[in-house]
Amino acid sequence: MEKRQQKRYTSRCEIEFSMNGTTYRGISSNLSLNGLFIRTRRPFTADTVIDLMVHFPNGSTSKLKGITRRAIRNPLDNQNGMGIELIEKDSNYFDFVNSIVLRRE
Repeated sequence: MEKRQQKRYTSRCEIEFSMNGTTYRGISSNLSLNGLFIRTRRPFTADTVIDLMVHFPNGSTSKLKGITRRAIRNPLDNQNGMGIELIEKDSNYFDFVNSIVLRRE
């Protein structure tokens, strides 16, 4: 059964995410208007509030705030990461996601 409330779109963007003053890096594998999945070797536990900086392929950036809803840790698999529900978004993020939606539909 699909738990996602909105359709996700594949997009690879560099992401910096931080908690308690420490910054980590990852890559987005998919995103929607209300969430994204970050591939990272350092997924945070569920319900962790994090700050994010997304670096879009067009050179713009977006500052976001999110909550970790799902963490995947598997030492035998290179698909580690975390699903993030976005709780604060800016117009750059909306513009980028909407541009993907328009191209794909």
